[in-house]
Amino acid sequence: MTVDDAYEVVSSNLSYEAGAFYGTTFGITLGAGLFYSNVRQPAFDKQSLLYKTVRGPAYVVTHECDVAQSNSRPLNDSVLICPLIPFEDFFAEFESLPNLPAFLGELATRDVYRAIFVPTVDGYPYGAILYLNRITSTDVGAFGENGVQCIAAVSTVGLREIDAALSNLLLREKADELSGYWPT
Repeated sequence: MTVDDAYEVVSSNLSYEAGAFYGTTFGITLGAGLFYSNVRQPAFDKQSLLYKTVRGPAYVVTHECDVAQSNSRPLNDSVLICPLIPFEDFFAEFESLPNLPAFLGELATRDVYRAIFVPTVDGYPYGAILYLNRITSTDVGAFGENGVQCIAAVSTVGLREIDAALSNLLLREKADELSGYWPT
């Protein structure tokens, strides 16, 4: 399987219309639904077992009113983001998996709860994967640094798909039953 084959599996099985996923970035302020390039963010280094700071593409999860610096209120200095994994990088890491075609089909139909495929976006011809288990935060100032730019904004369709994936990841029933009682 090549990266073109893998991309074909995902794009031909999407549960939404890829062409309706993005809208305009004109006049939109920092907030949910935006993709940025070169955002400073933490990344875990498996060799040193420490976090390091890297720059990479990211999707903004935090609502715009919660990070608007014009709102003079506490706790508006961090932005919740989800790093993007370029699809070709994902493919290069997992191309030898025997069940990769099945995984890609399930990713496209959103049967993989921890990730969502996003269609081609500026600079990412094969699209990317939002690995929802890697949601992290960065300082709001990271978006004003040199080289950081808004590369896409989701449309209502795209926002609905991402929000549904986030809700499913965070709010679905636990598989294991919890025991115990709250203290009285």
